[in-house]
Amino acid sequence: MAAHEHINPYQMKLFATGTEIQGIVNQSTDLQPGEDMSSMWERKQRAASDPEHDAAHGHLQESLATKGLVGHGNDRVHLLYGGGDQSQVALGDAHHRVAAAAHLERTGRRTVFFNLDHHVPGSAAAAPPKPMRDRPDRKFIM
Repeated sequence: MAAHEHINPYQMKLFATGTEIQGIVNQSTDLQPGEDMSSMWERKQRAASDPEHDAAHGHLQESLATKGLVGHGNDRVHLLYGGGDQSQVALGDAHHRVAAAAHLERTGRRTVFFNLDHHVPGSAAAAPPKPMRDRPDRKFIM
């Protein structure tokens, strides 16, 4: 049997581009009142591309374009599943990185792949990740 015949149909995706992640995620704690997901992604992308708008994230898009994902943990995103059928998917962190990567992909500048960590209630890895700001072992790319 070929290797692809041994793949479990329930295997969760291990890698995804920014555009694919935006298509998967349908919930976010970063939504502002009255904002939908599309508007939130646009806001995050603007912040990731404009250092005057957002000093913390403003150089992120250009850094992704020239260097890719640099630094321990910057290539990883945490998908959090909820709802009875696990149809609610939220992003645990990395909103700016995902938005910037999706923009680079849409404009043809670069395709950036992220490692996906799936957190499904009731599974061994169900504990949500600690926020990046609480993890001194991880460094942001700027």
